[in-house]
Formats: sequence, C-alpha cells, structure tokens
Amino acid sequence: MSNKEGPPLVPLERVAMPTIESTDKATRKMITQINKTLTPRFPLQTTGNAVDYDTMRFATLANLKNEPQLNVGLRVTSKDYALLPGQPVKTVSGMCLFGASGLSGIGSSGQGFSLTDPIALRNGLPEKIVRIEETPFLHSSETQTILQVTRALQLLAGEGVECFFHLPTVEYKLYQLEPFQQGKLTADQLDTLFAKIDRRSADLSKLVSKRIPVKTEIGSPLGPLENLLQTKKGRTSLDDCLDCASKDLLLAAQIRSEKPNSFLALCDLSYVAGYLKQAMAATSQGGGCLAVDMSQEKKIFDYTKEAAKNLGINLTMAVMLLAPATVTLNGLHGKDSLFMHQPDGLSPLTEQKIVFRAAKGGKQ
Repeated sequence: MSNKEGPPLVPLERVAMPTIESTDKATRKMITQINKTLTPRFPLQTTGNAVDYDTMRFATLANLKNEPQLNVGLRVTSKDYALLPGQPVKTVSGMCLFGASGLSGIGSSGQGFSLTDPIALRNGLPEKIVRIEETPFLHSSETQTILQVTRALQLLAGEGVECFFHLPTVEYKLYQLEPFQQGKLTADQLDTLFAKIDRRSADLSKLVSKRIPVKTEIGSPLGPLENLLQTKKGRTSLDDCLDCASKDLLLAAQIRSEKPNSFLALCDLSYVAGYLKQAMAATSQGGGCLAVDMSQEKKIFDYTKEAAKNLGINLTMAVMLLAPATVTLNGLHGKDSLFMHQPDGLSPLTEQKIVFRAAKGGKQ
C-alpha cells in the first residue's frame, strides 16, 4: 500500500502480527511483573498476547473492558515494586520536538543536516548553514507520543493520579547554541530557530494536553533558563546556563556529579531530572511513580537509575515502555489534523507501519 499523493512518513514494510505466547517464559515474566506492579492500583488486565520489538518483550495491556490495548514492557527499580490500591501516583512522560529530521539546516553544499538530533550535533556541523527547513507535518516520534502515550495515560486515569509532561522547549533551544557558537549559524538564523521551536512547542502542548485525562503540568526542569535565553539569546554561555540551572537543588547536584561540558550534556541531565523529581516527590508524599514513554526512550530510565546511585538517592519507580504501533491517521481523531499549522497544498499522510516480529515460538 502506498500514498499516491506523497511519500509516507516512514517506508512501508512487512508487518508480522503478534501472536499469543502466554506459555512463553519471557512473556509470563512480563505479565507477572505488570500484575504485581500495576494491577493492584489500576483496573487493568493483560491478554496474554506478546510481541518482540528492538530486543524487548512486550505484553498486551488493556482496561477491564479490553480497550484500548497497548503493547507494554515494564521496567522497575525493584521486582517487588507495586503501586498500591488508592495510592497517589505521579506519572511522568514527555516527547521530543521535530524528531531527528523535522528541522534541518541546508549547508553551502546543498546537503541537509539535522538541527534536532543531539547525536549529530555532538559531532558538530561540517559546514555553515545557508537555509533552514522545517517539515510541515509531524515526525513519527511526535505522532507516536501524541497517539500512544496519551492512550496509555488514559488507562492510568483516576483519582490521585497526576502527570508531569516534559516538553523540552528550552532543551531544543540549547541544541541550537552548539552550532551557533561554532560559527555555523548566524544570529538571525538562531532567532528564526527559537521562534520555530516556540511555535512547535505551543502546538504540540495543545495536542497533548487535551488528550491527557488527569491533572497535568507541562514544562521542563530547565524552564527557568527561558528568561535567560530570551534576554541574552546567542550571547548565552554554558556557564550562564549552569549557574541558572544550579538554583535548582537537584540539578545542582547533577551538575556537580556529571560536570557537563556542553549545552547537549546539560540537556541530558534535564531529561533525567524529570524522572528523578517525580520519583522523589512521590516518595516524600507516600505515593508511587510511573514513567510512561515510547520504548525508544528507555535509556532515560537507565540513566536515571545510574544518576540516582551516584547521587545517593533511593530511587523507587517503574517505567511503562510502549512499543511502536501501526498508526492510521485518517479518521482516528475527528477534526484534528496531524499537520503542524494546517499547511496548504499538502495531502495528509495516510499510514505508517512499524515492523514487529512475532514473539518467540509464534508464526510470522
């Protein structure tokens, strides 16, 4: 199947459907952990279906009415960690902006370079940017968060549940300061990029907030840096950012421990701080903490555990990692378009598919 009016968001590939694998050891282990950690607190059930994706095993989770169903992999700081009946629960989630390819700089050679992929930016842009290009539609990572993560949070809705949603507006502005200080962006280009990030962030905030059914705070641990960036813009130094961030006790402790030497490294601390802050607040209030993210973000949990150990923090939380799903954009969301800013003259994306393989012992 192809979109005759334009290319799909990602190449269409063969899809192996998940099969029932309730007798498989890895699946039974995952179902047991879900039942121990989540079901005492939330009206959830596992169906016995299992799927493998990116070396991870996922069990199928649904509410008691069997809808909606999500492929979930649960990670815990302790196998005995459980969310208790009636316990207040702090959930934490978030999303990236633009994906790795939604905001690009075109160099003097005509080659495009990502301005939002921290791995690429860490290596430095090889040439000066002469033009900036923003894709007019959502990247697959944004789409997955809007559709999948909010569905998961709907499963977890109820009295006593709150959500912190990390929208990294400040972080993505800091990303741009790396190539700017390397002389690859002009001051005018930096202002343009800041404006694009602000607009994207505002639009995504609206899309996400109306889909999360619990009390939600949308922001970033680096939020206090926003005034600094608005005032100094390209004159903002790393020392300026570290001084401002260090006014927060947790970030100050992370900075002393990790000694970030770049804007990108500071951003990495912020993502971990989003998890740590909620886990620590939940513990202090006698509550539980559950992070909800796409499986591509599983490193945040690993880094959070390592950071907690380095800082001497007793971390107690779980993370619900969601496997990517087949997403059909037409007809799923009523009047909502998944384009940014309603661009004219562009056809809607029709379908994207993520490749799965059947769980061990299943049939392709």
